Amino acid sequence: MISRYPRHLVAVVVAGLVVSSVWYTGFDSVRTDLLEARGTSLGEPSPFAMLLEPLRTLVIAIAVGAAIHRLGAATRYQAMLVAMALFAAFPAVLLIGSVMHGESSAGLAAIHAGDWLFKLAIAALLAVALIVPLM
Repeated sequence: MISRYPRHLVAVVVAGLVVSSVWYTGFDSVRTDLLEARGTSLGEPSPFAMLLEPLRTLVIAIAVGAAIHRLGAATRYQAMLVAMALFAAFPAVLLIGSVMHGESSAGLAAIHAGDWLFKLAIAALLAVALIVPLM
């Protein structure tokens, strides 16, 4: 599956990185305030974190592309249903858990949830646009 659809993977990684950058930049002052309220600060990302982010986005591209392909989702609507199911099953559950156990504030979890939601939606829509015509 992966070798058959490299355009999808590259498109999702690039789009995901751009959307995340814009998303987090837009919430920079809010995140700073939320972190300061918890006694921490944002700081600069480490080189390791900067290298890891494209790989994390690649994992999203592979998982969503495989789900779209295996489930036979052929329309944008079906792709968005897959993305929403994946969001509810994984990031939403993890983020709710981090808030429940006091490891994150609800505000920070909401910001991260939005980033995940956009990445999954982009991956699903690009899968329909780039993979489905080739199936």
